Amino acid sequence: MRFLLLLLTFATAPLVAVAADITLLENAVGVSGALVRLGDVAKVSGAGAERLADAPLMPSPAPGTTQYLSAGAVRDLLAAQGESASVHRLRGAYRIQITTPLGGSARVDAAGSAWDRPSPVASPAESLGGAFRVRRSAVSEPVGVRNVAVRRLSPRDTRAVEEAVAAAIQTTLDAGREADRPRLLVRRVELTDTAVRELAEHAGAAIEAVVDGSPVGSTLTAQVGLADDPNHDPHRVVAHVVEQPLRLVVVTPLSRGALVTSSSVRLEPVPLEEIDSHQSTGYTTLEEGLGREATRPLRIGEALSDANTAPPLMVRRNEEVEVVSGGGGVSVSMRVIATQEGRIGDLISVQMLDRNERFPARVVGPRRLAVLSASPSVANLVQPGGLQ
Repeated sequence: MRFLLLLLTFATAPLVAVAADITLLENAVGVSGALVRLGDVAKVSGAGAERLADAPLMPSPAPGTTQYLSAGAVRDLLAAQGESASVHRLRGAYRIQITTPLGGSARVDAAGSAWDRPSPVASPAESLGGAFRVRRSAVSEPVGVRNVAVRRLSPRDTRAVEEAVAAAIQTTLDAGREADRPRLLVRRVELTDTAVRELAEHAGAAIEAVVDGSPVGSTLTAQVGLADDPNHDPHRVVAHVVEQPLRLVVVTPLSRGALVTSSSVRLEPVPLEEIDSHQSTGYTTLEEGLGREATRPLRIGEALSDANTAPPLMVRRNEEVEVVSGGGGVSVSMRVIATQEGRIGDLISVQMLDRNERFPARVVGPRRLAVLSASPSVANLVQPGGLQ
């Protein structure tokens, strides 16, 4: 038994000896040389520390500029050079900020040869293969490679990230909205370049947002990060929001002259494009549209407004109607012919039944009109027996 214990001790000793402790730094300022090496961005101790510290990771940023390197990218690059992350202890910062100081037109690597930044290549993997002679079969996660081979994001990439972030914030707002409160609609978001780049590197990953309290005016702030990565530091995002109004739209076709009923319309949210263009939203409540008359044929989805509806006709042309006039507690009515059609409040002309004499009257109801006072001209037109 003692012999077996000694044998196990000697067998495991080399494994312990090759393990190194790698603590990643949050900031790597003043990186010099053509390449960023592990010793520039981490404190390395333990067996093989000197060899590991000299391991190349990426081309140095241009003088006076800053780039970022994730812990996952460091792990992948070490693995690509035969240094397994399962053997070494990798800890510290999740993301490293690397800055190259200004000064010097050419940089020299450890071997003393000048290094010029390579021209853009077709893919990040090819760039890594040429600069570091990486065994491509060992690079397993393309996300880690993209973290290292920093490229300029296109407007399309940026727009895709902004849309995904806006959708995540919108989902959070909708989930927390009370039924009696208006819906807040995300119009646009503001992200830092760092946030856009990091989220673009994880294209396709689920994004979640936590809103910081209530909006201040038309803006609110939110913390946005990767839903499936608890170690990912969330980014602070400013979102511009607007209350989304409702509008009354047609759900069944209406012909000209048809009355608007509760079964022919419903309230729907106004699209963001129309809110931003300041277009008229039309009627915003059922009460505004019900009982009105379509002034032209209306299709499904059209919004109701004063432009395509009107109060229903109360009086039609050549129709026999009643005119009422009163004052001092006395009311007089008579039958006349309407020479014009009219709606509630319209002032139209009417004609006596037995002679071609006309006078104006205001529409007050179905086939019913009124004059405010019995002027001498109107009083002379009232026939005997019309007093009520």
